[in-house]
Amino acid sequence: MGNVEYRIERIPVSGHEPRLLPVVERLTELGRQGWHVASIDLAAHAAHDREPLTVLLEREADSTPARRAS
Repeated sequence: MGNVEYRIERIPVSGHEPRLLPVVERLTELGRQGWHVASIDLAAHAAHDREPLTVLLEREADSTPARRAS
């Protein structure tokens, strides 16, 4: 892997069931942007309270999607 960039994303956990669905939806959206989960610790957030999950993401620095000309 060449140049790598990192990002920390705080993803809210919803109070409705299934509680992790919004997390999966957000990670899918970030994956489309070229991000990969480097670290997430669901065990540390076992209660899934109202605190957002902290996720460390990484991607190759040159993998940013090209902007479309308007």
